[in-house]
Amino acid sequence: MPDIYCSTCRKPTQHKVIMKRSEPEQTETLTGKVVSFTQLMAKFVTGEHYYEMEPHYFCRCCNHRAIGEVIPHPARQTSAVL
Repeated sequence: MPDIYCSTCRKPTQHKVIMKRSEPEQTETLTGKVVSFTQLMAKFVTGEHYYEMEPHYFCRCCNHRAIGEVIPHPARQTSAVL
């Protein structure tokens, strides 16, 4: 779980990551629909997700959705011992 600054808690807290579907762009023309269908079939054949996904971060303390820079958790950092 990444540590991100939470504006509600006013401190860096652990956040859970939930993948949500990105909003597709609407295509009105016939060529746009053909291109969209072709891309969907290419993703199906290669085994990728049918939909584009984007991560959403939610605070573990207050469950508020956070948008910010990911701060590495200090307990999970590994240091090389020489």
